[in-house]
Amino acid sequence: MKCFFEKFHKTLLLLVILTVFTEISNGRYHGTRELLRQLLERKDDLYYGGDDNEPSISADDLPQIGELFEGDIVMDEDLKNTVLGHNKRSAVAAAELGHRKHWPGGVVPYLLDDSLKPIVRSQIIKAISEFHKCTCVSFVPKTDEDKNYVVFKDGKGCSSSVGRKGGEQSIHLAYGCKRIGTVMHEMMHSLGIIHEQSRSDRDEFIKVRYENIKKDLVHNFRKYDYLESRNMDIPYNYNSVMHYSNTAFSKNDKRTLESKVDPELKFGQRKQLTHYDLKQIAHLYPCPAYSSKHDQCFDEEDGYNFVSDMTPEDAVERKRDTEDLLEKLLERY
Repeated sequence: MKCFFEKFHKTLLLLVILTVFTEISNGRYHGTRELLRQLLERKDDLYYGGDDNEPSISADDLPQIGELFEGDIVMDEDLKNTVLGHNKRSAVAAAELGHRKHWPGGVVPYLLDDSLKPIVRSQIIKAISEFHKCTCVSFVPKTDEDKNYVVFKDGKGCSSSVGRKGGEQSIHLAYGCKRIGTVMHEMMHSLGIIHEQSRSDRDEFIKVRYENIKKDLVHNFRKYDYLESRNMDIPYNYNSVMHYSNTAFSKNDKRTLESKVDPELKFGQRKQLTHYDLKQIAHLYPCPAYSSKHDQCFDEEDGYNFVSDMTPEDAVERKRDTEDLLEKLLERY
């Protein structure tokens, strides 16, 4: 019940701020325009609690257009504006832009480039099969009529754009990207899904250890604006295939990310999707058949070997169970 009221309060506060800001834009309440503008710009900190140690960045700190951001995302102009906080859209405008970045009907035409290593090619085919079975997304071979499509190809590391860009766009998968979870991670980027730790509410659940991050890669730990990331009412998931590992971009092998509920919790798996990963995809690409697809995927006899979700509540419970077990062992021995 407490969780419900907290979510209700945050949602109500967002609606109030956006409503008042709309009234200001229409010429009312001139005297408080600047005050409420500042309030809107700080809304994520007000809702979720900001991180006082988060360094400020400028456009000069970010990768150039076409270069990699957050390790595997191809930077574009809209993404750069989002990271810098320049996209101060209304909720409606943000939603409309999001839909333009989605693949109509969940259909993604694709090509398999000859440069792909055989093991990577087979993992792509397997990933496509799992998407077809468990989601409403269909990766289909490109035809001459398809103007927007993805090309799976070899390259330096693993990378993709976020969402549909228009025309040809690449998903680079080198030999080191051969794990099925890594392949699906990049495919989820192409569908429009960001990294889990980039969510606007991440400061509730994750502590970023900026002192351990390589200086020129601090920008990889920015969180997105609430209207841009749209957390989809899905709980934060440490086990998401879209989450960084604990030591991502570390300069000293120490942790750059820690769970606030259990500092010893390890995350950043690339084994397989989780239930909430599938739910994110279903939120962006819904269809009437999703329920039956979901049930089929999690069928105990015929289902895939999905990774269990790990919400903050799950992490607390697991930590408590571990401590209880240790206490019993100590009592016994």
